[in-house]
Amino acid sequence: EQSHARVSVVWSDKRYFYTPDMAGDYKVFAALIGPDGKRLSLTPEIAEGGFCIFDVKDAPAGNWKVLTEYSTPNALKTTVGVIDRNPGVNAVLDIPATSKAGEPLAFDIKAYEDGSALEDIIVGVHMTQPVISVDEALVKYEKDLDKINITPDTDEQNIPLAKLRQLKADNPSIEVFERRESRKFLSSAGSGRFTLSTDDTAQAGIYTVEAVIEGTEKKTGLKFRQMKSRAVVVE
Repeated sequence: EQSHARVSVVWSDKRYFYTPDMAGDYKVFAALIGPDGKRLSLTPEIAEGGFCIFDVKDAPAGNWKVLTEYSTPNALKTTVGVIDRNPGVNAVLDIPATSKAGEPLAFDIKAYEDGSALEDIIVGVHMTQPVISVDEALVKYEKDLDKINITPDTDEQNIPLAKLRQLKADNPSIEVFERRESRKFLSSAGSGRFTLSTDDTAQAGIYTVEAVIEGTEKKTGLKFRQMKSRAVVVE
């Protein structure tokens, strides 16, 4: 299997720049070593003070190494990062855009690697949801809102919400739009599908769902972590 990847090499002193030749004063030499142990004759696509980025096409799977050479009074700390331009693992979060308050909110996640379903993964969600509605907030902060003046060109129907936002801006410590968080894990339904249904939807408002999918790629044996997020309007 091959992929298109970008490899970044970052060192701790921005005064030093990449060089394709021997390392010297304020120069750092960097090269990639492929899984076959051979050094690639590839120069960075981008090279600036403190870092360089290699664009690697048709990169074979396996263990890669980065060789750095420098001549400095003090050691340089080097960090390497890799972005797979053609990741083999793909996760899809299927969740409705709208839902009804008081009704179950169900969603599922499907994970695949090169078209094959992934079973041995962990899927968790972090959900935030409103504690009180806009109408309830208007009642709760009625006395405070009476003291707030907003621009005269604000549409009449938007005045209540505009006042709540201004109250929050003037008093950051006040949780005008109170929200709470919850964390849950999804259950496997087989064939790479993980599901969750929650009845905790009594309060209307915007619910945000952030899913984290973790596992190990079959083709490389490397661990992966993907995040998917969606917003649901509960009416």
